[in-house]
Amino acid sequence: LCENFTEEADILMADMVNALANNKILEAIDLGENPSITDTGWSHLSRLLCNKSSIASIYDSNHTLNYLGPQRIPLDLDDFMNLNVHENKKEVAREKILRYHFRYGANIQEFLDTKLEVMPHALSWLGRDCSWTGRENSGHTPLYELLRSMPPLFEPNNTAMAGTKRKRVTIGCPRAIKLKSYCA
Repeated sequence: LCENFTEEADILMADMVNALANNKILEAIDLGENPSITDTGWSHLSRLLCNKSSIASIYDSNHTLNYLGPQRIPLDLDDFMNLNVHENKKEVAREKILRYHFRYGANIQEFLDTKLEVMPHALSWLGRDCSWTGRENSGHTPLYELLRSMPPLFEPNNTAMAGTKRKRVTIGCPRAIKLKSYCA
């Protein structure tokens, strides 16, 4: 793919992306220096690396391709490829979901519809460390928005807690500290 593209660059890019749709191994494609690649052509590659239409689409996107050659590429593609360098592809998928699906607290409703017994796992998933990205934890904003949208979870007369008794729990340490626990 090192030769220069013609006016049909966008069609060739779309065909190449279709061919790579299920490829989870290829890490590099050298497109050379091709000034004929337009925004439309780049958008095909962008959707391959991070299809933002849903959580499942982002998760199923390509998380391995991390080099396209020496040319200047759009910022979103550069961001996707920088993420794809990381070895743990599940963490790459998680980071893409947090950055592009839950950006600015959007789509939090999907978590609100989660069953109560799954909620602790969802909260843990959102709050997990992602220091490998070089950014502060990108899950904190969606986590904050989710918790902010669920005041009944923190109210003393919560119906989810109905029928449970409060217990005192003693934690074994040099000076016994008594904490209230809302566990059954």
